[in-house]
Amino acid sequence: MGYGYLVAAIAGLVALGAAGYEGYQLGGDHVRAEYAARDIKQAKEAAALAQATQEKYRAQEQAHSQAVAAIANDYQGRLTDAQAKTAIALNAIRSGSVRLRDPGAKACGDPAPGTPAAPGRGNGDTAGGLSDQLATFLVSEAARADQVVLQLTACQAVIISDRK
Repeated sequence: MGYGYLVAAIAGLVALGAAGYEGYQLGGDHVRAEYAARDIKQAKEAAALAQATQEKYRAQEQAHSQAVAAIANDYQGRLTDAQAKTAIALNAIRSGSVRLRDPGAKACGDPAPGTPAAPGRGNGDTAGGLSDQLATFLVSEAARADQVVLQLTACQAVIISDRK
């Protein structure tokens, strides 16, 4: 009879060990499931944050593109306007309706006093008048300088819009 109790005790210990091992395995599975759920939750949060960040930067990029496009349109409009004004001024110089002169220049070789003006010409002061070539050159250079100023102004506007 002593062996029966011993066998029953050993069988009980084996059953208790098996139950403890099974409980350990179930506990490990439970912990792994909790970690997996936590990891999935963190991955979803990270994906949502990445999506929100992408949308934010996409909106900023779109706004910046629109600002640069507006600056470019303004620059092109001003450039076209300046070129039209330059063309008008150059045509006026070539046609003779506009004469540029240097008011500080001294006239050399003034005609003799009392020499009448040529027919069809006024007796207006021609002292210090610039040649048509020089006047055209000066107006063209002034227009070129104005174009550079317009371009630099547009570049500054782009930089300012970048910093916003």
